[in-house]
Amino acid sequence: MSNVIKMKEKDKATLLVASYEANIEWDLEVLGIDTNEIEEYYIKWGVLNITFKNGDYKTYDANVGCNGDEVDWKWATNQTFYNKDWDQVELDL
Repeated sequence: MSNVIKMKEKDKATLLVASYEANIEWDLEVLGIDTNEIEEYYIKWGVLNITFKNGDYKTYDANVGCNGDEVDWKWATNQTFYNKDWDQVELDL
């Protein structure tokens, strides 16, 4: 996403993206994770991946989270229109 532009005749919105919010958690105390020992981490597909300073690598499933049924699909938290160049387009509605 590069720019926010006002809708002009030539700037046709070609995509509408609706965002929904969902949270997942990891109880680091329960998992025995000392954050001072973390070298790096990333989260992908709801799984916490940690490389520790001692070289160990471990993955952790979320202890509390959403399975899709818990997401409020009724109302999106954000809706954004984009043009073919992925510029955000503001519509005058």
